[in-house]
This record gives sequence, C-alpha cells and structure tokens, in this order.
Amino acid sequence: MGLLKLLGFGRGAGKGDAHDNTVTDGAEAPEIDAVITTVDARPGEWVKGELVLRGGGTGLAIDRFDLRVTAKCLTWQGISREVDVARLRPAGFENAADVAPGGEHRIRFSGRLPWECPVTELGGRSTGVDLSVVTTVRSRGDDVVKDIDFLHVAAPPLHEAVMDAFFAEGYSRVEARLTDDRIPNVAQRRDYLQTYYLEDPSRTADAFAEIEVSVLNSQVGALVLVRRHDRDRFGSWDQRPPALSFPVAHHEVGETDLAPRLREAMTDLVRLDRLHRV
Repeated sequence: MGLLKLLGFGRGAGKGDAHDNTVTDGAEAPEIDAVITTVDARPGEWVKGELVLRGGGTGLAIDRFDLRVTAKCLTWQGISREVDVARLRPAGFENAADVAPGGEHRIRFSGRLPWECPVTELGGRSTGVDLSVVTTVRSRGDDVVKDIDFLHVAAPPLHEAVMDAFFAEGYSRVEARLTDDRIPNVAQRRDYLQTYYLEDPSRTADAFAEIEVSVLNSQVGALVLVRRHDRDRFGSWDQRPPALSFPVAHHEVGETDLAPRLREAMTDLVRLDRLHRV
C-alpha cells in the first residue's frame, strides 16, 4: 500500500504553488492512497483495490487518473525498461474527482491480470521480478504525479508443478529475470519473457549443469522451454543455445507425473545441443 502526500498539488483548488512543493498557511496536504485489496493474485485472476483521495486542508481537484500494472524488464544489453502488463479500470468508469477540504473520496478499481503476467513469488520465495501498480494523476493545469505500489503475484499451480519437477531432478534455482525476448514461431502475446536460471553442481557442463527454463502460461496450460545456459552467449533468443519445448495442461496438475516428460525432453535437448555445436 502506498501513500502519496501531494505537496503543492492541485492548482485547481487555488492554493499553494505547484512548483515550490509547499502548502500555504500550514494547511495539510492532499493525499492519494492506492490500496490493493487482492491477496495472492495469480496470472489470469482479477486484481481489485481502492483509490483513496483525501482533500487535506486545500481540497483536491483531479482531471484524470490512470492505473496500470507495470514490470521492470531487461533488454539483452542489460538496460532496464518498464513494460505495461495490465490496465486497471475504475468502477463506473469514474476517472475524475473533486474532493473538498477535509473530505475523502474512494473509487474502487479492478482489472484482470493476463495469463502471461510475470510472477513475483515461486514456492514461497521471491523471484526477484518487480511488479507495481502505478497510479498517474493529472490535476487542473500541468501537474502530473505518480504513486507506485508493489504488487504481489504468486505462481499458478501449474507453474509450481513444472518447477518442482526440475527441482526433483536435482536442480536448484539461482535467479530469475524478466527480459524482452521474443521466441520465434511461438504464440507469444507479450513482449517479455520470465526465465529461471537453474543449476545442479553434481552434473558436468556437458550434462547440463546450468540451464534456463521459461514457462509461457496460457488459459489452457503452459509451454515449457529449456536450454543450456551459456554465460558467454548473449543476444536475442535465436542467438543463444537451442531450446526444446514441451506442453503441460492445467488439468494435469496433481494427476500426471511430469518427470518422464521432463527427462525425455532433457535427453532430446542433449542431442539437439550437440548437433548445434558440431
């Protein structure tokens, strides 16, 4: 939950100076507080909350506000950029407000996370990927203020089951990254990809001691992509070691042992990787 005191904000109220960040006559500053009420959201599910507007001592005039879920994404050159994940909409399409001095106004909002939404938690641990709800507010005039609230998104059961299958084979997670990769010839609807870097110190390099695993979630299941991790190879998806994929459906979670499928994929990947290096 974030809280933003708008010092000098709201020239429409006729108080203060929008440029000196002070409030005249010692009046309490207006506030904006975006409150996320959804606990443990998952990809494909709804996120709900309230935007709380307090007039303070001067009142608050808002012409327009916008709420979006955003993520920090890395380019293959290592440059961080912000990408839109989802749009949150106010109930009743209310996107402006006038709050009197001392008054308070609450606006409910909601939005569905896409199935491809990055996850911030896997197996009770942080993935290291940052998701935020960014509230952008414009008052009368040119004032633009942003309020940022971190959003917690847990991995869906299928996602957990896939990663547990790799852990059962001896791998452990080192880190995860959200990158702007596009996978050729795959129905990928978002310009980002969450990838996990796993290692098994008991294996040799040729036996895939270090691998990369990406899980593309969808409404029907997930496409799992795995490749050898090469620390010396950078670039776009097809400039790195070859990847092999296999599908998993949501209804298979808890009903199907994924180990044989994973082992078959890893055996085929070893052959594919050797051919690629010849």
